[in-house]
Amino acid sequence: MTTGGAARPRKWLHWASGLLLVGAGCAEPPATASVPASAIPALAGQARVWFYRPLEPYGSLNLARIDVNGSYIGAVENGNAFYRDVPPGHYHIAPESFGRDFNQDKDVDLAAGQQLYVKIVSLESWGSSLIVK
Repeated sequence: MTTGGAARPRKWLHWASGLLLVGAGCAEPPATASVPASAIPALAGQARVWFYRPLEPYGSLNLARIDVNGSYIGAVENGNAFYRDVPPGHYHIAPESFGRDFNQDKDVDLAAGQQLYVKIVSLESWGSSLIVK
């Protein structure tokens, strides 16, 4: 008859652990943004170029490498962003990719104090592409 008493604490333990798992499932995950919500202003006489890649849950997890004027400037991962402060001038922005597609790279002219946003998108059947707004 003592076996019936031992089963009761186990049943309580199952209910308590189940309730704990349900409670943990309702918690919000921590924020993972790599760019602070309030970035410091660009240096005087500089322009700021933001490179961002929207979260595509089923997209590639590879880093999208970006060239500016033929030189590597950085890489952005799926769902993140970064920026670079650059002197005013003419820039050729292109993602590194296996080939070139129509409208994949852009030439832009930047003035001091200007901010440019470059959206990097992945194409399922190609490498990476960009959209300048």
